[in-house]
Amino acid sequence: MIIYSVIMLLKYSKKNEKTIIKTAVSILRKGGLIIYPTETLYGIGCDATNKRAVAKVYKIKKRKRNLPVSILVSSKTMAKKYVSLSQKAIGKLPGRYTFILPVKRKLPVSKDMTGIRLPKHWCTKLTRALDKPIVSTSVNISKRKPLTDIKKIQKIFGSKIALYIDQGKLTGPATKVYLGKKRLR
Repeated sequence: MIIYSVIMLLKYSKKNEKTIIKTAVSILRKGGLIIYPTETLYGIGCDATNKRAVAKVYKIKKRKRNLPVSILVSSKTMAKKYVSLSQKAIGKLPGRYTFILPVKRKLPVSKDMTGIRLPKHWCTKLTRALDKPIVSTSVNISKRKPLTDIKKIQKIFGSKIALYIDQGKLTGPATKVYLGKKRLR
């Protein structure tokens, strides 16, 4: 497990959005982990195509490897590169949804199916700048409630995360999850 000697906390504002994106993308390209806000909750992110980075996410969440994690994409076009995008998903994205769909291009986040997210939120600019999907899994230890306060998140994950992006307390609700056409949550 990589422990970062320099841990950054950046407070999000529209004014410093470009700096945050540039910093986050630099960390993601090096295989680092970030905590970032979405329109619902905070997510743990890494380059979803980087096997080592994805393994770090599983390790710090204490999540079983057979449980897939979702990916965040910047557009429907990017989504179509990685999953078979259903008509239901096409009609609902972008939005507060996670669609679990068949994989077209293998990623270290899953085998046959993966969750796909395309929120109406500035965080999609991270994937656009990276030009790859980012892991989008809730910030928590597996089977525990998602954490909503950046200070508590820092206490739990500490130097295992290179960058924390603070957008205040996020209270959800979590995304609506669909498996194909069926709503799971």
